[in-house]
Amino acid sequence: MALVDAQEFSDNILCRDCGTQILSSDTIISKSSAASLYSFNDTIFNDKEVLVQLLVRDLFLQYPIITSSESTCLGKGDF
Repeated sequence: MALVDAQEFSDNILCRDCGTQILSSDTIISKSSAASLYSFNDTIFNDKEVLVQLLVRDLFLQYPIITSSESTCLGKGDF
């Protein structure tokens, strides 16, 4: 029986539209945006404190974002 080091694995974030992996948890970084309305630290993937920022597009559209040092995301439409 082989033991596997859990540190070798990283969690993945998938695209809501197509299901493709767009980033892994080990590429998440904390980079503040001047455009954020509000920011806070949150626990993602059980123990990692991540900077989450709330961006506002108009009066009714607000969405939380996290930042990553790399991604495989490809823009689509009015991206």
